[in-house]
Amino acid sequence: TTFLLGIFTNLEQQQKANRERIRNTYLNVDDPRVCPLGEYINQKKELMIAPCRIPYVFVVGGAPDRPPEHLDDEPLEVDSTTVAGASEDETDIVYLNISENGTHGKSAAYLKWAASIGSPLQIDFVAKSAPSTLIDMALLMDFIDLDLPPSPYNRRSYGGSPWGYFWEGGYYATSPFYFMSIDIATFVGKTKKIDWKEHEAHDIGRLIFRHPKPIKFINLNPRLFWFEDITDEATWYEYWDNRMPELPRKKSNMENEKICQSFKEKGLLDDK
Repeated sequence: TTFLLGIFTNLEQQQKANRERIRNTYLNVDDPRVCPLGEYINQKKELMIAPCRIPYVFVVGGAPDRPPEHLDDEPLEVDSTTVAGASEDETDIVYLNISENGTHGKSAAYLKWAASIGSPLQIDFVAKSAPSTLIDMALLMDFIDLDLPPSPYNRRSYGGSPWGYFWEGGYYATSPFYFMSIDIATFVGKTKKIDWKEHEAHDIGRLIFRHPKPIKFINLNPRLFWFEDITDEATWYEYWDNRMPELPRKKSNMENEKICQSFKEKGLLDDK
């Protein structure tokens, strides 16, 4: 099973520092199963079986004159040499052919791009991770080996840490980390226009559950292999140096009280 890990970022100076600490920590593992996407592509060309199983790539909107969504037939990515502020030293970034945005269009464009390379590169799953998410890669690999079969046995799979949405009474995988099978990424990528209502993870989840066939949702709350919302460098390295043995974390399968409270705060439920 091959699992493409997309780490969202942008070209602001602070995000460059964030990428560097990610490379210095959870991506800096002595494990041939983890590698940059470019290295994985070379392995697929040169070897019968690629040792890399978790290719990763940082994801940037690279075309400021383009819309925030990719809804036409233009190329899905742009060359780094055409992107203002792109660094020649950072070869592990994909520059999507959209304007940078952290809300809606970027996720859909990333999934569309991932679907376009997924079949020829034999990628089974596509994941999106936030730059403030600190992942235990060994636990991620254990999860992949134990629970994620390769294509075509993984069809219509989608997962992460769930949260509820009000309008259809459903749930979605939250933005620190979510993943889906390559066929679901293709389904999202083929959608011409998404009805954006809230944040990107919420609306991607709503779209996925509109698939005409049942979705297998994989709830990661009982075994979270990451810490989330770590935005400053000192805290990041404190967690990396001292708190990784606390993983995997465990939450309630569905945090119903917190979800209902959030609905009340938004005025969607009364206080009864």
